[in-house]
Amino acid sequence: MTTWDFALDPYGRRYAAKNGASTAIQRDQANEHYLLRVLDAPITIHRAFVELAGSLNAAAILSDLATQSDLVELEGDWVYLDAADWRARLGLSYKEQLTARKLLERKGFLESIRTGMPPRTAVRVNWMAVDRELRLQAANAALARPSPVLSS
Repeated sequence: MTTWDFALDPYGRRYAAKNGASTAIQRDQANEHYLLRVLDAPITIHRAFVELAGSLNAAAILSDLATQSDLVELEGDWVYLDAADWRARLGLSYKEQLTARKLLERKGFLESIRTGMPPRTAVRVNWMAVDRELRLQAANAALARPSPVLSS
């Protein structure tokens, strides 16, 4: 178990030790919660999805759908898209989520439906369209930058 010999204020600076204070600083639960919140799991976005979607927010949604298996899944690879959960996962506001989702739908990478009572939004990634576009990007990149020819 790790023990800390210093504490941080809410801005990440070390607290100054008071005169005559022992070296053991009392645990500051608010500070610990702050650090755990700041050091939460990072948001990982696949670089290929940024170019594919044309938007960092849309790429974040695609990347999250590609890597997350803890979403509530419906029949046929549909998953619920709950705005509050996505805000917590990706830090995107509802408007940013909606804009990114509509962009992905226009490009054919995402399908969405309203289902259930009360109605909820469910989404499904069209991985065939994503794969087709990624292969097209790779082919275009290979044409733009051909491999060097080795002479014997």
